[in-house]
Amino acid sequence: MRNSRWTRSGLLGALALTCVTLSCSKKGTAKVEHKDFGKLPDGTPVELYTLANAKGMQAGIMTYGGAVVSLTAPDRNGKYADIVLGMENLQGYLAGVPYFGALIGRYGNRIGHAKFVLNGKSYLLPANDNGNTLHGGDKGFDKHVWTARETGGPALELTYVSRDGEEGFPGTLTAKVVYTLTNDNELKIEYTATTDQDTVVNLTNHSYFNLAGQGEGTVLDHQVMINAGRFTPVDKVLIPTGELRPVQGTPFDFTLTFCEVMPLSEKAVREAEQEHVVKAPVRARVVVPVQFVPNLIAALQDHMRVFSETYSNVGWSKGGPIH
Repeated sequence: MRNSRWTRSGLLGALALTCVTLSCSKKGTAKVEHKDFGKLPDGTPVELYTLANAKGMQAGIMTYGGAVVSLTAPDRNGKYADIVLGMENLQGYLAGVPYFGALIGRYGNRIGHAKFVLNGKSYLLPANDNGNTLHGGDKGFDKHVWTARETGGPALELTYVSRDGEEGFPGTLTAKVVYTLTNDNELKIEYTATTDQDTVVNLTNHSYFNLAGQGEGTVLDHQVMINAGRFTPVDKVLIPTGELRPVQGTPFDFTLTFCEVMPLSEKAVREAEQEHVVKAPVRARVVVPVQFVPNLIAALQDHMRVFSETYSNVGWSKGGPIH
């Protein structure tokens, strides 16, 4: 992949439990604002950028990990809620939260046995997850400060340069991520990476969503439709076995017509806290039955990763406990 370009767009994330109060957002001019958000222990400053469109939707993005720390969206009655999980301040993120809203790299998800072979050469990586490498290793892209540049739109471009050998990966890789908040209330994420030698790369965003808004119940009342006929079973350390298994008759069958979609709570009873990839072409839709914000819709070329988790050891997030 020497001197290559790699791009992916869309807002992908995992459903999670969250809690905050509904609030009204003022409509006005599309703009980008920023402020100090604290410093890392070594003194490196971190900034928080807020993208706002003319309709009043806002997205808060910090330079540490390029994380989405807040995302307001209107419900059908015009009330705005923060629908992503996050912490109130930088110290909360530094305490070791599970990738809330962060950009993931150099390689998202797991690399089995913490090693890979490329062009006949073996590369050893940090084994930070049950003998595997998770989300780029001990210090992935989520634990670095990205360089920010306002690009209008409102939009924000973030850049991080991963040097040759960082976390064991070959090649100096320059990653660029552009967040754009459209006037159609879409948050678009575009990923680009260039490298000076052959390497591996898999970038994504790790946001967790509660479409009812924080403080309006858990995601177990959400309804999900995923038009995918197969999924990838995993072994005991969550590495895909290589099988592409039909979803029919399994807890991963979300292909019902939309009016018959099974609530997540019933799925959770059958098989909780699992991580799998569903194969497609994929079009996914998630809604909240009552007082719902606009649907979270993801359209992908061939697959998406789906998981839900419960965190009891994180403490308090923005305005409430994490369940």
